[in-house]
Parts: sequence; C-alpha cells; structure tokens
Amino acid sequence: MESIEKREYYISLYDIYGAFLSDNQRRYFAMYFLEDLSLSEIAAVNDVSRQNVQSSIKNAILKLEKYEKVLHNLEHQKKVVRLKEIIFEKLSENEREEIMTLIDKLGVWYNV
Repeated sequence: MESIEKREYYISLYDIYGAFLSDNQRRYFAMYFLEDLSLSEIAAVNDVSRQNVQSSIKNAILKLEKYEKVLHNLEHQKKVVRLKEIIFEKLSENEREEIMTLIDKLGVWYNV
C-alpha cells in the first residue's frame, strides 16, 4: 500500500483529472483508493484478473501524474489555498465573515 501522503496525492489528482480516465480505470481506482478494497477483492467483484486490476490502477496513476505534470492544476490549487490562508490571517474575524458572505453571494467557488 502507498504511504498516506501518496494516497492523498493520487486521490487529489483523481478529483481533478479522473474524468479523463477510462471507465475501468475510474472504477478500479475508486474501489482501491476510495473504498479501500484490495486488488483481489476488486478483481473478484469485476470478474477480472488481479493483474488486470493492478495494471489498470498503475496506468491510471501514470495518466493522472502526466496530466498534472503538463497542466499543474493541483499545484495551482495548493497555491491558491495557501494565499487564501495568508490573506485570511491578516483579516479580522468580521472582515473574514464579510468576505465569505460576498463570495457566497457571487457564487464563486472558493473552497479549493
């Protein structure tokens, strides 16, 4: 099993780029990383070989990493979150609430 940090990294990439994976890659990835099933359990549920599941997950991870290497969406999200934290540290509680209310009214997606 992957380290917790790697696991969280892959799940974050999946959240961003998962739509670009094949149906099987998405299904096996979700079962493995989100539902915490073993390769053997996934293989049994899907009536395929364990090797097939392992290969699909490995290819999905490689594809997700490739997208991030080119597009840097996760990297940018982390920067936005950090900038938001820095800005909010400098604001009073009232100012924070006021800004969050305005953002909500605008319908802007701010919880990256």
